Amino acid sequence: MRAARNGVKRIGWGRGKRCYSHRKVVVKDYNKVKVHIVPILQDNYSYILHDTTSNTASLIDPAEPEPVLQVLKDNSLKLDSILCTHHHNDHSGGNQHILSTYPHLKIYGADARIPGLNHIVQHESLFHVGSIHIQVLFTPCHTKGHVLFL
Repeated sequence: MRAARNGVKRIGWGRGKRCYSHRKVVVKDYNKVKVHIVPILQDNYSYILHDTTSNTASLIDPAEPEPVLQVLKDNSLKLDSILCTHHHNDHSGGNQHILSTYPHLKIYGADARIPGLNHIVQHESLFHVGSIHIQVLFTPCHTKGHVLFL
């Protein structure tokens, strides 16, 4: 274990490279929108987009369902949708489990390989999460069907 930097413990990761452990949910507050940054798996994150006006939330890339569902429960958030950037399991692996708990959930994405996908988006598609306006940008770099949600 290495010295802490900004309150995060550094751990070694082969040939002088470093990674930072992640165990704590961080919340960023942007006026009427909160973003809950949820550590998942060993080295990944899922995000909860929270419209504080309507108390509505959307999960972004919930590969591991339990941690994000716990944050929803702890904060009494109303789950509206999942925004899935691409089909890889470390981003979409929790979709089916969450959909089984919330059968009317909207799952947005651009790639038919995304588990549970029921709202296909295209470049510059527009939709809302509560009162938050979301725009889709098609960014086929990491995968053929990769998108960003702005």
